[in-house]
Amino acid sequence: MGNNTMLLLAILFVIDLIFLISSLYIRRIFYRQFTAVYVVYLVSIVVNIIILSASNQFELQILEAIYYLSIAIAFLLTFQLVSFYTVHNKKMARRRLDIFVAFTVVDAILLFTNPITGWMFKIENVADSSEATKVIVLNIFPGIVFHFGVCTIIGFFCLIPLFYKGIHSRGMYRLRYFGLCAILMAVAFCGYVTAAMNYNVGLVIFVMMISTLITQYFIEILIPQRLTQSTMGLTLNSMDIGLAVYDLDGMLVFSNDRTYDLLKIPRNDTIKLKEWADEWVEKKNLRTIKEEQVWELEEDDSTVEKKKIIVKTHFLLDKKGNEVGGYFQIYDKTEEHEKFELEHYKATHDYLTGLYNREGFYEIVRQKLNENPYDKYMIVCTDVREFKMINDLFGYEKGDEIIKKMAAMLSMGLERGDVAARMVADEFALFVRKETYDEKYLAAQIFGITEMVTNNYYTMTIHCGLFDIRNPEMDVSLMCDRAMIALGTVRDDTDNKVVHYSDTMLSNILRDRQIAGRLDSAMKNGEFEIFLQAQARADGSIMGAEALVRWNDPQKGYIPPGDFIEILEQTGCLYRLDQYVWELAAKLLAKWKNTPRENLHISVNISPNDFYYLDLYETFTSLVKKYHINPGKLKLEITENALMNDEDKQLKLINKMHDFGFMIEIDDFGSGYSSLSMLKDIPADVLKIDMGFLRETENQERSRAILNSVISLAKELGMEVITEGVEKKSQVEYLESMGCHEFQGYYFSKPVSIDEFEEKYPM
Repeated sequence: MGNNTMLLLAILFVIDLIFLISSLYIRRIFYRQFTAVYVVYLVSIVVNIIILSASNQFELQILEAIYYLSIAIAFLLTFQLVSFYTVHNKKMARRRLDIFVAFTVVDAILLFTNPITGWMFKIENVADSSEATKVIVLNIFPGIVFHFGVCTIIGFFCLIPLFYKGIHSRGMYRLRYFGLCAILMAVAFCGYVTAAMNYNVGLVIFVMMISTLITQYFIEILIPQRLTQSTMGLTLNSMDIGLAVYDLDGMLVFSNDRTYDLLKIPRNDTIKLKEWADEWVEKKNLRTIKEEQVWELEEDDSTVEKKKIIVKTHFLLDKKGNEVGGYFQIYDKTEEHEKFELEHYKATHDYLTGLYNREGFYEIVRQKLNENPYDKYMIVCTDVREFKMINDLFGYEKGDEIIKKMAAMLSMGLERGDVAARMVADEFALFVRKETYDEKYLAAQIFGITEMVTNNYYTMTIHCGLFDIRNPEMDVSLMCDRAMIALGTVRDDTDNKVVHYSDTMLSNILRDRQIAGRLDSAMKNGEFEIFLQAQARADGSIMGAEALVRWNDPQKGYIPPGDFIEILEQTGCLYRLDQYVWELAAKLLAKWKNTPRENLHISVNISPNDFYYLDLYETFTSLVKKYHINPGKLKLEITENALMNDEDKQLKLINKMHDFGFMIEIDDFGSGYSSLSMLKDIPADVLKIDMGFLRETENQERSRAILNSVISLAKELGMEVITEGVEKKSQVEYLESMGCHEFQGYYFSKPVSIDEFEEKYPM
């Protein structure tokens, strides 16, 4: 019997050592607790192996005490394991562990003093027919009762938190706690039975080890796997995307609930889902094409709301890079797509009219041209002349109402495939087929729109520019630019106009930009000169001259003012040329100082935009100071149109310059709308009568009466009067008879260069 026990203990020693090493190597979450238990078992095995060969009574009792103490320690370690496992009231568990450790210490003292006291157990030799065997006989004294009581109490408190957590848990978590509770109760039962019936100690240790292995498997493998599968399944089923996993043979391994919903397959109908997966594996050739793919599902059922379903395929590889399967990811992009469509609509449509905006117009026109490259189309751009006046006169609500009505009327005449857009503010664009375009109908529509606004102060006028698309590859924005170029040629016209684009218009635009672009270099190179046109009395004696600019181009020679003045004004560059001319005039006055010509004045023109771009007071006073000239010799000619906007501000500026000593001339008097008002408000020194008064008219008497009244009025206001555009002697005599004694015109001199002027009037 002893040999059998020794063999069993040796086998248990090897098995325990293997489990101890594997626990340390794998290091699962509770490896420390189980490692400690396996160490205790190792000690108890070694102790019992020594007992089999020991003969000294004292040694046997000490070794048996160690064995009994190892059992108590195993219970303590089990309690610690359960405390970690349940995470149940850590403070209370810690206090209980301290109490149990104290009881175990007392138990250890009683066990190791047993050879002296004999309170715990005694060892008796019982001989059988074969050999003598040492048998431990438990005493019935209170000491041994204390030992088993300590183990029992610790075991009981191991069960309490498990039972509590099991009651308050659901599903897999209930099994997690009640299962362990059942295992521990079975272990305790087996332990007490083997101890009570005095079974072989090797069998006792074997039972305890098997119980520990079952516990470890349950805690570290079975339950975590079950929980992982359960939580993973719940997690995957709660995902907003579908997931279908297949193995290397194409067999469906897993699919979540969302997959069935998105594919409109009844849940748990794995056969139909397998058919779907097989179909797509074959359709997308996934067995041979080893790359990830993305595609969109097409719905055949037109009776249900359309869904935008996207499917992505992925391949699963092991650590060595070998394919082991794959999976489908299925996304419902309907809401995202609808949101994108809404955002795209907002980005490409006008909020007020519902028509396309500029970006949307460019996009849809490009799409249609790409789809129909051989069809003939036209771009029509419209613009309301001075639409701001509508807002100012009637309010913005009325302006918006007119814009919406314009959009409706322009859209009304469109054929299928045509496009209307509100490009910006009051500008609209149409994309129409050339074969269906009806210019008379468009003109009628425009007339109908203009009839919406009838007012004594404002007449609504719409201009249209048309571009015939010959090259469908051209950028759509350039097509619209061409139509706007055509429109720009009649922008100031007061009648409704429809103008077709021609390449000449673009050439003119490019020419204008070239002229504006050369302004700085031309001024730097001194290409601009001033010509002087004499201002004279009837006898031919001169008082001064008007400075008129001329461009002496090195290649083209002198460029007429009509070819560049208006262009510079439209491009906003004229103020820079005006500054240049003013400085040339000031420089010439400085040159004439201390010469016979120092009493002559020079008149310079101030254009309306100069008031906005320049600080005129600072500019002219700086010239006076720089060249040390008499400000009274630099006459400033101001047209009536210069005061059309911000009149109060301009009048203050003119008064300020007049106070400084500049002579103020009202130029082109009679050509504007506020002539008498100007005479009343501006501190003018000279009134320059517009040459229009001298033209032949059907009613000469009325013309003579008006002209005579203007001259008389000017004299009463203390102003000098000069008439420009005088070309005949009869005109001089005619004006002199009315009291005008100063003249300017070709009768006396055309504009000439400074050298010619000085030669012609040597003084």
